[in-house]
Amino acid sequence: MAKAGPATTATKGAGAAGKGKRDTSVREKEKKLVFKAYLQSGLEPQWPVIPDPAAAEIRLKLESVAAATRLPKRKRKGEAIQKGQGAAGPASAASAIPHDTAWGIPRKELVVGVNEVTRGLERDAVALVFVARAPNVDTLTKHLLTLSHLKGTTVCALADIDASLARVAGVGRACTVGIRKLDEGETRSEIAGSLLDHVCARAIPTSIPWLPTAARSQRHAGAGYVEATVKKVGFQSKRRREPKA
Repeated sequence: MAKAGPATTATKGAGAAGKGKRDTSVREKEKKLVFKAYLQSGLEPQWPVIPDPAAAEIRLKLESVAAATRLPKRKRKGEAIQKGQGAAGPASAASAIPHDTAWGIPRKELVVGVNEVTRGLERDAVALVFVARAPNVDTLTKHLLTLSHLKGTTVCALADIDASLARVAGVGRACTVGIRKLDEGETRSEIAGSLLDHVCARAIPTSIPWLPTAARSQRHAGAGYVEATVKKVGFQSKRRREPKA
């Protein structure tokens, strides 16, 4: 009789545990799957798809530019290294270069990051835009496709180029990098010009038929300006009074 007590208690415990498992399974079965319907517009712009051979050539060119980019050493805290001097002699002059400057494409010819590229496109100051395609960044860079189409800027959107873009720009991470248009009197570096010509010859133009292109936008803007000017002149001529006799 003394042994029956613990056995009975164990049996009750096992029964309670089994009942808990059954309740959990019943609750899981009672859960309803919720489906949310949404309307996908057929007018959503799509990134231009570059054929595989051309995309491979662009990746190789970008990787070669990234490999040729030497990042200067960051100056450690407490160290004061003057240009042409240091513990290692003249070789340490690289430390005197600001850390945001890469030995490759000059930083002044690049626009780095979503915000900087967006502002550059709005000002029509970007000649080429690189976009690293990835599911987690597509929502951040989708507007760059529309802006590039309106401004007539070449877009190169490829997957797995974020590491090369970051190396070229001299930053830790970059999902989009652009090459800036030069102002009058400026000269483009050889490495930036080579990359620009190589990509523009292989990239696919953007196609958004329901949006105006850069040429059409300029033509319509010019026609609107002329029409507004004619109306203004005509209105002023009507208000002009003849001189009194």
